[in-house]
Amino acid sequence: GGMRAAAQADTRTAVDPECARILKEAESNDEDIQSLRTFLGDFHEIPVVYPNPRPTPGAEPLLYGRAMWSDVAYDGRLFIPEEKRPIIFLVHAAPGQQEDHVTWKLKSLAARGYVAFAVDMLGTQHAVWDGPTGKAMRAPIYADRTIMIDRFTAAWKAAESMLAAADL
Repeated sequence: GGMRAAAQADTRTAVDPECARILKEAESNDEDIQSLRTFLGDFHEIPVVYPNPRPTPGAEPLLYGRAMWSDVAYDGRLFIPEEKRPIIFLVHAAPGQQEDHVTWKLKSLAARGYVAFAVDMLGTQHAVWDGPTGKAMRAPIYADRTIMIDRFTAAWKAAESMLAAADL
């Protein structure tokens, strides 16, 4: 439908170029990320696509999460690929998990040694920057918080089955 098309059409990761610049600058000044880079560490990110247990108007039948981890900790310790690490689930603000602020926080958590997982609560492949569209997509979730619980549980199950490095 129209709401889904509007939600999918906009591939921006920040509301405007100035906001994108500010967020990128904040990310580049993040002490944990800087420390990881000092040790020549890198981030690894994978999309985690999983079934949407309760699609709502404008949402797709799938949810689009992301998982990120690093190969070196902020203190210089190398991670062994088989090593299990604690996982932290990050739930996005109104636009969705694809925004720059979420990416920055994923990197910061990964630099501290966590598997960071961005949960998708909207069921869209792109952030939703159009106010009326976003509000309409969030309305059912606000009206029935069990939808949010079900979507978070779906993210947990996806992490459990797809992320060998996560210590759940």
